[in-house]
Order: sequence, then C-alpha cells, then structure tokens
Amino acid sequence: MQLLRIAQRSNDTPQSAAELDRLERLIKHFASRTLMLLEVAQISSKKFQLEPAELNLSELLGNVVSDYLPLVVRSGSELITSIQTEVVGFFDRMAVSGIAENLLTNAVKYGRSKPIVLTLTASDEWAKIMVRDNGIGIAEGDMERIFKRFERAVARDTHSGFGVGLWLVRNLAESMGGSITVVGEAGVGSVFTVDLPINPRGTL
Repeated sequence: MQLLRIAQRSNDTPQSAAELDRLERLIKHFASRTLMLLEVAQISSKKFQLEPAELNLSELLGNVVSDYLPLVVRSGSELITSIQTEVVGFFDRMAVSGIAENLLTNAVKYGRSKPIVLTLTASDEWAKIMVRDNGIGIAEGDMERIFKRFERAVARDTHSGFGVGLWLVRNLAESMGGSITVVGEAGVGSVFTVDLPINPRGTL
C-alpha cells in the first residue's frame, strides 16, 4: 500500500497499475492461506463436507495456472503445462482448487527456480493431475512422512510453511475417492500425482 501511495503521488500510472496487481496477488494469497487453515480445521474436526457438482476440470486448472503464474515467474521458474481439454466430471470445486494450488505452491517453494510441469490427463473413469519439479527432491525415507500433518522434509528456517499443505492435499483427494502418490530423489526433484474419479461414489 505504501508503494502504491508513492506511485499515486508521483502520478506514475504504470507503477500504480503494477502495484495494484501485486496487491491483488498478495490478497489472493492471504485468502487462500486462510481458506487452507479453515479446511484443516474442518477436516480435523470431521466437519468437512464435499459439494460435488459437474465441473470442467480443464478450465478450473487453467484458471489456477493463470492465478499462480506470477508467483512462478517471480520465483525464477518456468511453468510448462499440458492440460487435456474438456475433462468434465463431478468434483468439489474448492477441493480440486486446493489440491492444485498446494501442489503448485509446493513446487515453487522447493523447485530451486527450475522448470515446473503441470499436466492433466483423463480416461473414462479417472482424471490425473501431475506436478513435477526439478528441485531439492525428497529422500525415500521422507516420502510417507510428508503427508502427515505438521510434518516437513526440510527445516523451517530454510523454507517457510505450516507443514500441512500435502496433508491437506491427501485428505482432499481421498475425500473425493482419489489418491496421491509421490516419486522422486533427493537433489533431483519430485513428481506428485493425484488421481480422482470422474464420477465419485457413482455420482450421475
């Protein structure tokens, strides 16, 4: 806000627009973090309820990519996407958004400014979201532990965070009848794959 006021006083219109864009991104980031904590509380108290509805998963992921692209660019990474078109099924919009946002944030945080790849593919029964980074990777002994609440594979003083993002992703995926897996190697990078049923629990 201070930078915006300075630009306004100097009649620097381009700088004002840039700072407004930056402020909007920060507000969205704060809102998403707040929503994540609310979801954590709801899941922990077993009060989280899905609201599945017909959803174009391709469009939703495209919007998430658009929202998070500035964050990726500022990190020095490149975001490469391959999104299969017209993947339509019954999903909870908020849950899928939370999954994609957390996986992208995780890739940016630990990606060491190297390329990040997001793909969406689908068969008749399953949709597959995959996020690959080329960052610090995960040791084999940490691959199960990182999905537990408040667990982290690295020290807090090197990478900020609550240690709930991947725990939340797993709970959201499983609540929709899906799953998440990870493969990777320390120092090489990681690949997180989320599989979601197109019509969970026989939804028509």
